[in-house]
Amino acid sequence: MASVAVIGGGISGLSAAHALSKHGGDKVGKVVLYEASQRVGGWLQSTQFEDGSLFEHGPRSVRNSANAALQLVEEVGLADQVISIPRTHPAAIKRMIYAKGQLNLLPNKAEDLFSVTPPLTTKLLKPLFRELWVKKSKEEDESVYDFFGRRFGDQVRCHKLAFHGFRWVSYCTAD
Repeated sequence: MASVAVIGGGISGLSAAHALSKHGGDKVGKVVLYEASQRVGGWLQSTQFEDGSLFEHGPRSVRNSANAALQLVEEVGLADQVISIPRTHPAAIKRMIYAKGQLNLLPNKAEDLFSVTPPLTTKLLKPLFRELWVKKSKEEDESVYDFFGRRFGDQVRCHKLAFHGFRWVSYCTAD
């Protein structure tokens, strides 16, 4: 049996370690998780301020269509802590991203893309129109990060996709 090292204790590392431990069968023996910081969870972290407001540094929700995430929640015994809300709930509609030192409202539907305010408007419309002429990638296996960067540019890749649960903090800057 092989020993496996998982580097990073963010949600991806924790999920990988869990999957290897649970589904590794007779091929995986010991699974060791290495994390550089004092805590695991990566961007899954909350800060509560004195006024009672809560700032989520990472994702605060999971859509019902995220079957793998919901299955993981079930497997690790946290299903009873999931709070389900309808799509019409204010928390599902009002999504924000922290950029340039302030909270910015993210678009909730396609037509909202044309009414966003700075800093989220910078270089947004040009990549959307440019998309009409973008050629297919020559790469057989292109990452989601590379796909959206190639087709829409860094503005969309780093900020617009955050409201769908994607986050590439190590690659993106909040400018």
